[in-house]
Amino acid sequence: MKRIYSFSFVVLFSFSLMITTLFAQPEGISVAKSNNGYIVNFSLQQYNFTSIAEAGGEYIDIKIPGYGVTPDVGMPALPQISFNFFIPSDEQKPTVSINSFDQSTQILDKKVYPKQMYWSRERSLSERPFVINSDYYSSTGIEKPLVSISEPFVIGGVSGVMVTVFPFSYNPKDDKLSIINSATFEINFNAEFESSVNKSEAYNEFLRNVLVGYEPTESLLSMRYLIITAPTFEAGLASFINHKSAQGFTVDVFNTTTTGTTTTAIKTFIQARYDNAATRPEFVLLVGDVQHIPYWVGGGEGTPSTDLNYVQLAGTDKFADAFIGRFSVTTTQELQNALTKSIYMESYIATLAKKNIFMASTDNYQITEGTHNYVINTHFQPAGWENLKLYTVTHNATTQQLIDALNANQRFAIYSGHGGETSWADGPVLSQSQVRSLTNTVMYPFVYSFACVTGSYQIAESFGETWIRTTNGGSTFYGSSVNSYWDEDDILERRLIDAMFLEDLTRVTPMFDKAKFDLATHYGGVTATVLRYMEMYNLMGDPSMPVVRQIPPDTTPPDAITDLSVGDATSNSLTLNWTAPYDSTFGGVTSYDLRYSVNPITNDVDFNNASQKMFTGVSDTLGAPRSFNVDGLNFNTTYYFAAKALDMWNNKSVMSNVPTGLTLFPPAATLSVDSMHCVSVPDTTFTENLLLSNTSVQNSTLDYSIELTNSTFPDNVQIVLTGVNQNLEGKKDYKKIFHQHTMDIVLKVQVGLIHLVTNGKIVTIQMVQLMFGQILQQIQVLYKLQPGMVLLMMVIQMLFLLDLISNFMAPVIQTFI
Repeated sequence: MKRIYSFSFVVLFSFSLMITTLFAQPEGISVAKSNNGYIVNFSLQQYNFTSIAEAGGEYIDIKIPGYGVTPDVGMPALPQISFNFFIPSDEQKPTVSINSFDQSTQILDKKVYPKQMYWSRERSLSERPFVINSDYYSSTGIEKPLVSISEPFVIGGVSGVMVTVFPFSYNPKDDKLSIINSATFEINFNAEFESSVNKSEAYNEFLRNVLVGYEPTESLLSMRYLIITAPTFEAGLASFINHKSAQGFTVDVFNTTTTGTTTTAIKTFIQARYDNAATRPEFVLLVGDVQHIPYWVGGGEGTPSTDLNYVQLAGTDKFADAFIGRFSVTTTQELQNALTKSIYMESYIATLAKKNIFMASTDNYQITEGTHNYVINTHFQPAGWENLKLYTVTHNATTQQLIDALNANQRFAIYSGHGGETSWADGPVLSQSQVRSLTNTVMYPFVYSFACVTGSYQIAESFGETWIRTTNGGSTFYGSSVNSYWDEDDILERRLIDAMFLEDLTRVTPMFDKAKFDLATHYGGVTATVLRYMEMYNLMGDPSMPVVRQIPPDTTPPDAITDLSVGDATSNSLTLNWTAPYDSTFGGVTSYDLRYSVNPITNDVDFNNASQKMFTGVSDTLGAPRSFNVDGLNFNTTYYFAAKALDMWNNKSVMSNVPTGLTLFPPAATLSVDSMHCVSVPDTTFTENLLLSNTSVQNSTLDYSIELTNSTFPDNVQIVLTGVNQNLEGKKDYKKIFHQHTMDIVLKVQVGLIHLVTNGKIVTIQMVQLMFGQILQQIQVLYKLQPGMVLLMMVIQMLFLLDLISNFMAPVIQTFI
């Protein structure tokens, strides 16, 4: 059992030096560029001593907010701080020189708490054994240098080094802690900086927050987006390619017939694109499950399944050189689901509600809840976000509450706790089938699963893959392919949301890659455990997806519509057709103001006095085809039409061209009987005929609907609409109401099927179109009730709308129970 007590020290110091503020500097670090490197001024931040009782002894745990810790298990856990410098591209071995430092010594009354084992979330933290290196704790310790410099690394063609400051050294035999309160040192290069660095916006945003001293020129380069897909999915990517192109990306698409199908072949293809500056991608998207595009076996602790190797393209380091994601799908429908959600979220992200849901486990809830509370209290809440805490301990959260909250549409869904390959296990529990049954339609959340194996995309369908494959669910999912660890998940979640709010990294993969990089700086380098983390968290989704976007209001309206036309005349409706005009605002045209009148529309006064129809809920780029049916019109009447386009700021275009259209003559409907009624008993068949005719001799259309009223059905009646043949010309609006379930069916059918499921048996209503020229249609209704089933009573009342179809087509409805 641990007993913990704490107290703090504040170090006061002063120094004088002219410095230049550079990006990516941690607190307590001031940096100025010199002729051949950097001058660094370090000052130790406030540190806390916490007393921990464990394994029969008392220990002191030293903590400093924002600092990392020495990574060696069983050795004294001493705070350290690491940061990264931009260096000349041909610099091989930077050197460090210490100019000055202020040091003090403190005799402790307890030993410094040792670094404990990295502990998997598959096991409770209470099961972790206490580990201490007894030999070291009996010695006078090992002197470390004040500053260390890593080997150079490369990210996206830009070189850097990691610099680590060790402000504490510890002599366990004498219980003596040496403390560097402040220091000045220089990082010196043999090579010279490049005069300018020209990268794309995505690289610049990321590197400015990773490398101290990275000061790029204004980016004039477009962002390149490389898609590698299985051939079977290539045709289905057209809408996504058009969407990303409209967002300013240069999109390149290749299928595995070109790239090859092995990990090595695909990596070689990406490498060739990267090595050519004219084709170098910032974002890489893989389309297909692992049988289409295989995963790599990682080299980190536990050999995670990973896509990271595909984008390790420069240097010998392990950092990604492009931002990678995967649409891990097995069918074209799963791909369409993923694309629809991704395009929708990116198109409307600036206007969606700022709502989040946080889920925390029962086991070790102090960590899971504490991590969530940090990101909520530090970032989300002060920024005005709504945050729902579904904690199983503090708030007794249930699975149903979680389902209800997800169906209520959230921007972020962040889970921390136990996980399985197909579920969240305890915070609260959620299964794949429950994800598939979600009904959210306004937002498809960015899901972050800090848990074991929920991202095991090497199996047939992992929990993470379900989120993006299903119709609703999420638009992106980050999860681990192997077991995750308690402490490291805590660090990763905190750094992820820090990156979003403190560093303005707001695309899903740059955010997460920065969090991974910060995990490396926490431990002072890429250890086997850090590499495991870099490899095991993989993205299911679009790596360039923005999670927030601020769009400054503009006052520029869309261009005018110039090709408005009228067609598809019926007795009381006309259809408008046009293509979307250009608009400079993100999201393009978001609505259309449509006007119609029996009088000419020649100016804005006529436009405002005309009848109005609003066409909303769109995000149209230049040339997008649109149509709108204007109904409820008078028979045999000429109408004038005009339209204006609006953007998200309600800037309205000037009036369009003004076409005219003429509705058809009224139909003449006759019906032999106006209703049918039957009480069906087991083993009987009831047949009744209705005769419907359009007897007009003029060009006209007749539409009708069938409504089943006063009908008693079992409580478990469910209506399922199956596929219909879309090949025939002509259409009929057909409405059916079954037990308060309403369906609107547009029939362009030869055969369509509707199934009623009652008491586990299927009731089939078969619709067959019969061509009777202009005048005759027949509707035949058959009912048969099997023994042992409940009594079915129905009244079918034929309601007629004089609306549609000149050459009339009649269904035969046969109901078999």
